[in-house]
Amino acid sequence: MQSLSFKTKHVSGKDIFQDWIEVDASEKIIGRFCSQIANRLMGKHRVDYAPYLECGDKIIIVNAEKAKFASNKFENKKYIRHTGYPGGQRISTPSSLAPEIVMKKAIKGMLPKNKLGAKILRNVYVFKSSTHNMEAQKPVKVIIE
Repeated sequence: MQSLSFKTKHVSGKDIFQDWIEVDASEKIIGRFCSQIANRLMGKHRVDYAPYLECGDKIIIVNAEKAKFASNKFENKKYIRHTGYPGGQRISTPSSLAPEIVMKKAIKGMLPKNKLGAKILRNVYVFKSSTHNMEAQKPVKVIIE
């Protein structure tokens, strides 16, 4: 009896290469934009995607201050954290935080909540304006809608 010769290929960490991508965030809605960035960071756009590996691209986001929220979330959205002490609940809004922090918080919420997600988050670099210090990596400009 003949058997099929098709075998499932499993990707290892040494087979993965990461591209450097530059993305412009001006006039983009933060939630929709960050969901596409999170997919690229995880590597879901690749043919050799593996959920247990860091196989996404390294992404440089420019013009973070020109990104906007849908509706009136800029004033009404709340980020709640706790210091660990009694009465230590702190509430902040996107208008009180830096645009880089707001963008990173949005991306972090869309990544896996484990060690791999924390490792993947290190592959995103957010800059407030259009200038950045990553020209040596020769990033490719990609348009994300």
